Amino acid sequence: MVRIILFRHAKAAEAEPGQADLARPLTGEGLRDALATGDALAAAGYFPDVILCSPARRTRQTLVAALPRLIEGMAEDAATRLVPRLYGGGDYAAIAREEGEDAESLMLIGHNPSIHQTARALAGDGDSRRLAEIAAKFPTSAAAVIEFEGGNWRGARAGGGKLIDFIVPK
Repeated sequence: MVRIILFRHAKAAEAEPGQADLARPLTGEGLRDALATGDALAAAGYFPDVILCSPARRTRQTLVAALPRLIEGMAEDAATRLVPRLYGGGDYAAIAREEGEDAESLMLIGHNPSIHQTARALAGDGDSRRLAEIAAKFPTSAAAVIEFEGGNWRGARAGGGKLIDFIVPK
């Protein structure tokens, strides 16, 4: 069984005049929410082996805010990588298959609409109320936990996953 944790970055500030979108930081609320989501993931035992993170400032800050509790349960050889393709609307399911091949538990920290589209596409089974929540909205700082049968990501196809949890920090 393999698991993917799709984690949308926390609430970011609006861009200042002349500021690149990649440089937008989290707000204070965003930092608190990212920490809360990290706490909830750790409390539920969802510890990733590999974390793939967009290089945007807001995703990196989300990772840093969530990591203190997560790191307690992560293996010493857990890896974190910045993946430029996670910024700008890439195919997150393909990125998971290509970049997370050896991970049993993979976390992607990225952006909407890609996070939302990927969660909707991959989760074909699970609690109907939670599936409806994801279909309606994937808020900032939310994390969807989806599991797949099999021992690697090659079998992770559209509709083939089971939604195990949907964490929203509000």
